[in-house]
Amino acid sequence: MLFAILIHTSGINMAPFEMPVLKGRIGNSNLAEKMFNAWRQGIATKVDIGADWDFWSYVNLPIDLVREQLGVTLLTET
Repeated sequence: MLFAILIHTSGINMAPFEMPVLKGRIGNSNLAEKMFNAWRQGIATKVDIGADWDFWSYVNLPIDLVREQLGVTLLTET
């Protein structure tokens, strides 16, 4: 995913050959920084919510407690 995003929208040529460098939305704004911040936030979580995760056990809990148990931090604006 990262390879495709960098090649097609950020203006960075990561291909092993010459190709036109085009800037899309990510390359023309601070969206790349926001994307990497969100990625770091996901890596920091304590639970893999994509693998047999039971979200029903969290439904009635306060959101701050859920964030603490899952290791989710709030994103900071860049």
